[in-house]
Amino acid sequence: MVKTEDRRSGVRASLSALGINPVKGKNVLIKPNFNTADPTPGSTHNDTLTTLAEVLWEMGAKSITLGERSLRPTARSWSRKAFSPSWKN
Repeated sequence: MVKTEDRRSGVRASLSALGINPVKGKNVLIKPNFNTADPTPGSTHNDTLTTLAEVLWEMGAKSITLGERSLRPTARSWSRKAFSPSWKN
């Protein structure tokens, strides 16, 4: 458990606390909660998701895929949250 007011440092500290690297050389699926554009905790905060992907790349992930289950609500939520994934390895 990591307690912080800063999502970015919290994500980094949480993954560091694992003490292992479960993603090196692997394909990784991240399943954010974007079925709504409601504020956190109703949906995944953009800073949390972005930092998670950045750290996973740094840890050597082979690929990162975002998985969300429904097209229309998901696309609408991404638009309302002003989130546009643009990660490239």
